[in-house]
Amino acid sequence: MEGFARAPAPLSDTKPMDKTWKMWKQEFIIFLKAAGFDKKTNEEKAFCLMNQIGRVGLAAMQEMQLDDEEEKDFDILINKFDEYFDPPKRETEERFKFYTRSKKNNEPIEAYIADLKEKAKTCNFGDLTDSLVRDMVILDIKDKHLRKILFQEKELDLQKLTMLYKQFELSTEKMKEVTKKAAAEKSEAKPKDSNATSADTNKKTKNVCWRCGTSHPPGACPAFKVTCDKCNEKGHFTQRCTNKNPSGNANSPNNANTPQKSSKNYAKSPFNQIEKNKTKN
Repeated sequence: MEGFARAPAPLSDTKPMDKTWKMWKQEFIIFLKAAGFDKKTNEEKAFCLMNQIGRVGLAAMQEMQLDDEEEKDFDILINKFDEYFDPPKRETEERFKFYTRSKKNNEPIEAYIADLKEKAKTCNFGDLTDSLVRDMVILDIKDKHLRKILFQEKELDLQKLTMLYKQFELSTEKMKEVTKKAAAEKSEAKPKDSNATSADTNKKTKNVCWRCGTSHPPGACPAFKVTCDKCNEKGHFTQRCTNKNPSGNANSPNNANTPQKSSKNYAKSPFNQIEKNKTKN
């Protein structure tokens, strides 16, 4: 049996040392039993331990300042290493670490809860552990909508809290994506809408009749029978008159698109012809 026993590697200084020491101690005790050394005297087992523990353990022994009798007693050595690598926890300090633990950015909710539970082990919370972990998670939440969802849940335990938390995160991410996509589409469509509006405005401006100020089919101007109070000519509303000479003899504006409005030209205008045709009929 002794030939098949595998001795553990020397103790490393991997942090945290309390866990590293506990793992090494367990492996060493298994080795003692597998090799049949567990029935040896305390002194023999003590020397076996010092032979296997390596430089990290021997350096710790020097700081412990053990006397000769303590070094030769296996049980005393184990207790001394326990106190050195895993000293008794102070409740106030451990609770401070627990209550000041906040969720890190991008840290999964499961990992945050698991670490709170680990810290709670040395806080002596007893049966209140799960409820205090739950309260810590809620206290760390900044989003009031998520807090409201959790407050409305009856008998909220850690399992329900985790489920609701993840559902809220998922819906929030989807909403951000939808909002971002909508903003991008609106940004792309904005120049097109602006051009279309401008084109419609120009089109409407070009089709406005200068005589009445409205848009209408050809020959349907509502001002063709109206006499202007300003120039006494027919064919346009007073507010649309462009004749600067109130005598009625002035010509129309120099605009090439604006017909002349003198009495002589009015006799030849289509409006005068329309009136003559109606008189004949």
